[in-house]
Amino acid sequence: VSSSSSNRYDSLTIRNCVFGSATSAPYYTTYLYGSSTLSSANTQLVFEDNTVYFRYYGLYTQYTPSGIVSGNSFEQVGTSTSGYGIRIYGSSSWTTNPFNWEISENLISMNSGGYPMYVYYAFADASSPVKVFNNYLESQGGSGIFYGLRLNYPKNIEVYNNTVRNRSSSTSGRPVYL
Repeated sequence: VSSSSSNRYDSLTIRNCVFGSATSAPYYTTYLYGSSTLSSANTQLVFEDNTVYFRYYGLYTQYTPSGIVSGNSFEQVGTSTSGYGIRIYGSSSWTTNPFNWEISENLISMNSGGYPMYVYYAFADASSPVKVFNNYLESQGGSGIFYGLRLNYPKNIEVYNNTVRNRSSSTSGRPVYL
């Protein structure tokens, strides 16, 4: 699934789908790129109960201010020692507009290293925080640098009841990286 900044979506739901397989997975499985201008950005994304096999990006959204990512299984296949299970990317210019996401009950399994979950420029209101809960993030082993949950420029984010398991032999990674 792919969209570009010229293809704006409004209230997109992707539910109960299987992307790729354990032996054949795309580099980008779900890539949704919007406009950095809030008035023309993508709107609500619902991504639920999917099975996603990927090589580098499982779910990549850029410039989508709200969504729900819940109940999915993401499994990295191939030999990559880096990549992203879920990457949610906002905009530094959206500081006065709420970023409303819920990311819950996902299982994300990486080959070796990389970022199972990466949330960037998530500026939310205190009354409606971004919520990240009940996720299981893991590295299967190898020697890649593993960053379980990466929060870059967070504002009003609640993170609770998540499990991060690192089996990578690298000592440079972090279970949570702010």
